Amino acid sequence: MLTRLAGNTYWLARSLERAENTCRLLRALNRQSLLPGAVHTSALFRTALAVVDELEAFQVGTREQTARAILEYILIAPENHSSVVNCFANVRENGRSARHMLTASMWEAVNRTYLRAQEIRSEGVRLDEVDEVIDWALQGCYWIRGAADELRRDGLPHVLSLGQALERLDFTLRLLSTLLADLPSIDPDNPPTMSSGEYRRWLAMIEAGDMSESWRSSSPRRRLGQTALAMFVTDPHTTRSLVTNARRVVAALEIISGRDDSAAMAAASALVHQILAIPIGDGDLSVVQTAITEVVIRTWELSDLCIRDHLSIAQPATASASASQSSSTLPPGAQV
Repeated sequence: MLTRLAGNTYWLARSLERAENTCRLLRALNRQSLLPGAVHTSALFRTALAVVDELEAFQVGTREQTARAILEYILIAPENHSSVVNCFANVRENGRSARHMLTASMWEAVNRTYLRAQEIRSEGVRLDEVDEVIDWALQGCYWIRGAADELRRDGLPHVLSLGQALERLDFTLRLLSTLLADLPSIDPDNPPTMSSGEYRRWLAMIEAGDMSESWRSSSPRRRLGQTALAMFVTDPHTTRSLVTNARRVVAALEIISGRDDSAAMAAASALVHQILAIPIGDGDLSVVQTAITEVVIRTWELSDLCIRDHLSIAQPATASASASQSSSTLPPGAQV
């Protein structure tokens, strides 16, 4: 595959995954806001801004600091290059650049989702419509991803897998870094009660990370913190754990590069070992956060190496209807 087409495909996958992750995060926090005794809705959605690394950008200027303003910024704002609508626009733009490699059904899914996203942007989003908009966006992500299963089994699906795995790594690390910061260390002898804010924060993290099914089927459910951390970090059976997606990067690079001696391959293999070494069993979340910070840095470096060694691009194609991309739209450290 030409490196230009590989690059477009890679950013298509990352943009699609980013839209899905953002929607799932908003849905989890919105549901938390409806529970009795929940913190103020705008405070919860500021957590979402922190996870997607847009808190500082949102606070610039004279925007209202309301729940609706935050939601519209994350979902539809043209100036937010990682908004869900802009992500769908970037999926379409990168898909158009590789149009001859996509099936008709995948292009139809991409194009229709993009057109509906533009309609939602023009209509705006009310607070009572949040769940409906999020559910629609998630269905659009599932439609596109399902259509991608019909692609030829050549290099294209493996580049898609690489982009998706790196974006999942990035999002899960951001989620853990943000939400673990306000949680006390895990005490297995005194688990949080179901009505406590600590318990709700763990559940919000589980839902935002798409771990709800794994959580419901886990046996030591009373050990909430330890079980959740294991699912997010080292569980090889959950599709969004750190170790699962680091291994997916290794597998994709083996096929894309056709060799196992590249710098990106070495970095990906080292990342797997670093993730497995995170001390999740100690219960000291400050130690876990320090280890996660190191993994964040290694993940950004890995993203750089994948782009430099195998994709030969510096930034994704962007929709002409939106503002030009800035460095904040890419994973930190992703410029080459």
